[in-house]
Amino acid sequence: MKGTCSLSHLLEALQDAIGLLSHKQPGVAGTHGLLRADGQTLSLSIHHPSAALTHTCPATVATEGVALIPLKPLLALCKESKGEHISFQNNPQTHSLMLQQATGKMKLQGEDPTQYPSFSTEPFSALATISSQHLVTLLTETLPCVGTDDARYVLNFLRFELDSPPTPTLRLVATNGYHLTCAALPIPTWTGPHTPVNSLLHDAAATALCKLLRDRDDHPVELLTNSHGMQFRCNHAVLTTRTGEGTYPDYRRILDRPQAPRATFLRKDLLEAIQRIMPIIPRDSHPIDPIF
Repeated sequence: MKGTCSLSHLLEALQDAIGLLSHKQPGVAGTHGLLRADGQTLSLSIHHPSAALTHTCPATVATEGVALIPLKPLLALCKESKGEHISFQNNPQTHSLMLQQATGKMKLQGEDPTQYPSFSTEPFSALATISSQHLVTLLTETLPCVGTDDARYVLNFLRFELDSPPTPTLRLVATNGYHLTCAALPIPTWTGPHTPVNSLLHDAAATALCKLLRDRDDHPVELLTNSHGMQFRCNHAVLTTRTGEGTYPDYRRILDRPQAPRATFLRKDLLEAIQRIMPIIPRDSHPIDPIF
């Protein structure tokens, strides 16, 4: 593997990868990333629990190849580099990576790329497109209600629903058995067949997606699916997730039940009241009962 790429593009890819890297994963999956030079691109891939992230940078590639490199040392080296471009060349026998930029050379010791776990290569079909900030809004509103109980494992997933009639809508649903949140927004562009889509995204994958999109500019996010998972493509980043299996609770029988309004109050007043009592509530306490 040999070539040159923009230093700023590589830094962006590394920062995305480091932000999602999970050190709870054993072996190289918790510390290393896969660099691949192919065609006119350099891609960086990592594995997160239940998901994989690939960030692609434009590059001038002289020799195609792949290297498995520790990400934090690579990020530190790139931050200290000067100039606009950085050259890379790996030794497939020793698994070392040589980096060269305006002020000198740097060498990193990598690992055998065959040790890195593989992810699904089944083709994905396009579903729809939504604003990244709209998707972050839906994720932010629902993620706090995802369950953490292994005895009711299906509640540890976020339910992803795409409905077409009468208006194309993306709906995210989460419940931990005590709390239920449902958030929905219209889909401006539906690119796939107009058939309902229901999938379960694991909390770790949904949290990784929210973290990836939250601090970047607003871009269109392409939603894709296959028989085993979902894919989210935004700008140069692609997050691929495995979907869960199981029967999700019938939340509609609760939401569709007629509810008569009992009180109306300001959101800030309710937040202030909850924040005043939170410091004295034990974590294992019973739910708070509002009294009207």
